[in-house]
Amino acid sequence: MKNKLYLDSIKEIEKNTDPQTIKIYQEKILKNNKMKKKEGDYYAIQFSLDTLLKNPQKIQKEVVKIIRKFLEKYHGSTILILGMGKNELLIDSLGHRITEEFLHQKKNRVLILNPEEMEERGMLSANFLSDVLKNHHPNLIMQIDTLVTNHRNYLNRVIEITDTIPYSNHFLSQDKEITENINNIPILSMGIPLFYQEGKTLLESIYLKKEMPLLAYLLFACINHSITR
Repeated sequence: MKNKLYLDSIKEIEKNTDPQTIKIYQEKILKNNKMKKKEGDYYAIQFSLDTLLKNPQKIQKEVVKIIRKFLEKYHGSTILILGMGKNELLIDSLGHRITEEFLHQKKNRVLILNPEEMEERGMLSANFLSDVLKNHHPNLIMQIDTLVTNHRNYLNRVIEITDTIPYSNHFLSQDKEITENINNIPILSMGIPLFYQEGKTLLESIYLKKEMPLLAYLLFACINHSITR
């Protein structure tokens, strides 16, 4: 089950407008058990198609500023990047694509995992994940996933960054100790709404095949630049 774009729930925002370049939304969020939110900070960067195609560096500049605020907040030095979703489905491959880019970079102090794909192949175990946490001691987890939106103008056009979402995964929900260990580490969740929800139906943009490589590389470049000093 994918997380919903929190921007959808902010009522005072006019959701039918399309920014000429970039809009940045910021909100302080209090703990909310009903919405499964921890206390923390929320950012959403909405951008136009024209900016994505012609000036993605403008989006990157703003996103890097925000990510670095979180890195300073949590003193993130050793980072575990979790690419959620599965590569077999284009719409669900955002996390996988970004972790693949990092695997080619071979950065120090950056750990890479794709939990759902590893679980499907029988490679992920509680012991394996426990060893990663104990031996490498990450002090920040970046969780990257596809999001769901109810508003068409947000589809493929928003990057969400927040430290208010606890880690949740079907596999880990079966092991409370591992879940607690992960949730004791600060978690920075990032995503892009690629699913559009209409009633009970989830749809995707007809332009997703063309735009996915651009979106995935943009978010990768933002993270990579943020953690490179």
